[in-house]
Amino acid sequence: MAASASSRGFTAPIGAAKLPTVEVFPTLPNGFVEFRRKKRSSTGGFFSIQCCCSDSVMPIRGGSGSGNGVDKGDDGRFDSKKITANYMRTQASSPMPFASPQSRFVSKPEKFFSRCTPRSSGPKSRDSPPKRDTGIANEKDWGISMLNDNVNETGVNEDGSTWYRESGEDLGDNGYRCRWTRMGGQSSDGTLEWKETWWEKSDWTGYKELGVEKSGKNVEGDAWWETWREVLHQDEWSNLARIERSAQKQAKSGTENAGWYENWWEKYDAKGWTEKGAHKYGRLNEQSWWEKWGEHYDGRGSVLKWYIPICCVSNLASDSGPLDIVELWWRHFGNYWTDKWAETELGTKWGDKWEEKFFAGIGSRQGETWHVSPVGDRWSRTWGEEHFGNGKVHKYGKSTTGESWDIVVDEGTYYEAEPHYGWADVVGNSSQLLSIQPRDRPPDRSEPLFPPGIFNRSVTKEELNRSRIAVCIVGGARRFELTGPSIIQKILKEYPNSDLYLHSPLDSNAYKLSLLKTAPRISAIKIFKPKTIKETEFQVRVLSARGSPNGIQGLLQYFNLVEGCLTMIQAYQHKNNFTYDWIIRTRVDGYWNSPLSSEDFIPGTYLVPSGSSYGGLNDRFGLGDYNTSVVALSRLSLIPELDAARYHLLNSEGAFKAQLTIHRVPYISKRLPFCVVSDRSYDFPPPRFGVPVAALSSPGPLSGAKCRPCTPPCTHHCVGLTMNKLYRGWSWTDWTNNTLQLCDAHAEWESGWEKIFDQVAGNKLAAARQRVENLKMEQCVKDFAELMKKTAYWEAPPVYKTLDFL
Repeated sequence: MAASASSRGFTAPIGAAKLPTVEVFPTLPNGFVEFRRKKRSSTGGFFSIQCCCSDSVMPIRGGSGSGNGVDKGDDGRFDSKKITANYMRTQASSPMPFASPQSRFVSKPEKFFSRCTPRSSGPKSRDSPPKRDTGIANEKDWGISMLNDNVNETGVNEDGSTWYRESGEDLGDNGYRCRWTRMGGQSSDGTLEWKETWWEKSDWTGYKELGVEKSGKNVEGDAWWETWREVLHQDEWSNLARIERSAQKQAKSGTENAGWYENWWEKYDAKGWTEKGAHKYGRLNEQSWWEKWGEHYDGRGSVLKWYIPICCVSNLASDSGPLDIVELWWRHFGNYWTDKWAETELGTKWGDKWEEKFFAGIGSRQGETWHVSPVGDRWSRTWGEEHFGNGKVHKYGKSTTGESWDIVVDEGTYYEAEPHYGWADVVGNSSQLLSIQPRDRPPDRSEPLFPPGIFNRSVTKEELNRSRIAVCIVGGARRFELTGPSIIQKILKEYPNSDLYLHSPLDSNAYKLSLLKTAPRISAIKIFKPKTIKETEFQVRVLSARGSPNGIQGLLQYFNLVEGCLTMIQAYQHKNNFTYDWIIRTRVDGYWNSPLSSEDFIPGTYLVPSGSSYGGLNDRFGLGDYNTSVVALSRLSLIPELDAARYHLLNSEGAFKAQLTIHRVPYISKRLPFCVVSDRSYDFPPPRFGVPVAALSSPGPLSGAKCRPCTPPCTHHCVGLTMNKLYRGWSWTDWTNNTLQLCDAHAEWESGWEKIFDQVAGNKLAAARQRVENLKMEQCVKDFAELMKKTAYWEAPPVYKTLDFL
C-alpha cells in the first residue's frame, strides 16, 4: 500500500515508558519459512524473530514486503520515528528462487533442462516454482504465445525423460471461445515433473480473459502450484469497462513440514474505482505466519485501507499436501476478517492490525497490537487518530501498562486519494489481453446477448397476474408463527395465482406449518427427516466450513433444501405439462413487512437482496424467470462445475455467486422488505466483521438482515456510528434515512418480546402468533387435515409424528 500520513502506526503517548527493543528480520526467499533464533543473513519473505531482552511484557510486530510496488506490511505505517514506546528494525535482501534451509530446493534449470527439454522442438522446461511476495506479474512476464493450429505431440529425450505439448480450441454459446495450450514433462522415473497451461477466452459480450496455470514437483518431493488470470469485462450495471487481475501461489517442501500460500487480487474500472488485496500464509514445522491487507478507492476521493499481520502459530498438522495449505489455515483460524491470536513454539502469542478511512481530508486511523508472554503476562495497546480536515488531529490511545493519551494537536493530514497504480497503468500493461479477437458473429446473431434496457425492464402487475408463478419456501419452522403469516400476506396473497411449494425438515416446530392452510394455492409440501449427506471430494474442495455453524454438512443440508424445492417444481411441471414463468425462493424464517413489488420481476435477470453478501451474493432470497432460477436453485448439482472452474473454499454466498457467474446469469441486487428472524446471539455492538441484528420495528427495507423483536437501544445517530464500522462486503446492510434500528442481541430474546411483536406486526399477524401459542392437539390435527386436503402433492411423516411435541 501507499505510505500513510504523518502520524501512522502506533502513536505514542507523551511521556510513555520505553519498552524493550525487538528486532524482526524478514528472512525467507520466495520459498519456505526459515525461523532462526540467532541472527543470520536474510533472504526476504517470512519472519525470523530475535527478542533482545528479558522483559516478558513487550509487543512483537512484523511486516512482509511485496513486489510490484504494492502494499507492504511494514511500509510507513510502522514508522520507527513515530514509535517511542518500542521499535522494530526490518531488513530485506534480494529474493532467491525458492531456497530451503538446505538450499536443495533451489530450482536449477541446468539440472533439469537437459533431461526434460528436447534439444529440438519440445517445450522448454518450466520447472521453476513461484516466488514469494512478488504480487501479480504483468502479462509480458509470462511470455504467453498461443499456437495457431491444433497440436498434439510428444517426445522422449536421450535420458528417458519425456515431454508433451498440445493445443486446441473450445467453443460455446454466445460466441464463447477458449484457445488453450498445454505442455509438460517428467523424468524417466516420474519423480520430477512439470505442467503448464495457457489460455485465452472471449465471447460476444466483450468478455476477454488471459490465464496461466502451472505446477510441478522434484525428486525431493517439493511440490508447487501457481495460477494467474487477467480479465476484461463490462460491468452490467454501470456499463463501465473493468479489468481484474489475480494470482494464487502455493508450495510445500517434501522433506520438512514447510509450505506457503498467497492469494493476490486487483480490480479496476474506467472511472477510477480500485480494489486491491492479498492473503498470505506460511509455515515451518511448529510455527506459522500469516498476513492480510486490502485497500479500496471509490474513484471519488474516498479511501479505505486495512492490514492484519499475525505470527506465529504452533501445532499445525504435518501431513498436509500442497493444495491443503489454505484449507488448513481456515480450519485453524476460521474467518480471516476477524482478529486472531497466534503462538510460537515457545508459547509467545501476538497480533497486530490497523485500519484507515479518509475522504476529502477528513478521516480516521486506528489500530491495536498485543502480546502474551510464555508465562501468561499480557500487554496490549490500542490507538487512534481523528483527522478533522482543518489542521487539527485528535490522538488517543491506551495500554494495559497504564499509559494513555487523549490530545488534539496541530498537524497536517496526508493520504493518497488515488492508487499509485490505477486504470491507465493496468490498461497500458494489458495489451495482449486487449488484443484477443472474438469469434466472428454470424449475420443472424447480430443482436447483443442482452438487449439494451433488459436489466431495467420489469413486468407489470397485469402481466404477472397472467403468469405462472411458483413460490418456493425452504427451511425449518422455528419461528414460523411470526414469519409464516407475513409470507402468506405479503407474497402468496399479493400474487394469488402463485403456487406454493414447501420443503422443510421435520423438527419440534414442524406443527407450526399448519398455518399454511390459509395459503391461496398449494402445489406440493414435503416435510422430511434429515439425513447426513455424504461429502464428496468436489464438495470438500469447493466449500469451506468457516462461518457455518454446522460446517460443510450444514451447507449441504441447506443446499439440499433449496435444490429439493426445484426438484418438486420440475416434477409438478412434468406431470401437468407446463412450465412456470417465474420462481420465487424465500426462507421459512423470513419476516416480510411489505409486499413483494412487481418491479422486482425482471426478465433474464436474477434478483437477490442487497447487503449481507459475505464476500459473495446474499442468498436469503431469490427471484427470476424459469431459466435463471434453475441455475440459481441448483445448489448441489453445480458443485462439480464450480470445482472444474477452480472455485474452492467458498462459503454459501460465495458459491451462490460463482454458480451464477460460470453460467453467465445476469443478477441484480436490490433492497427488499424482509428480514431473517434469528434466535442466535451476536456481539453488540458488532465488530468490523460482526453481524448487526435489526429490530423488527425497523422501517426497512432490511434485505434479509438478521432480526428479532426488541426494544432497540441503538437508533438514528447510533446506527450510523455502528454501521460505518462494518465492512461493506460482509454483513453490512443499508441503514440510510433511518430505515434501520439495532437490537442488543448478545443474549436471549428480551422478556415481553411477544407484546413488541404484536405491536409491530399488526392485528392479523398478532392473532396468528397467539393462535399457535394456544394451539391444542385436536385443533392442530384438524388444521393439518385441512392443509393436506388443499395440497396437490403431499409427502410427510404421519401427522402424529409431526405433532409429537403436543
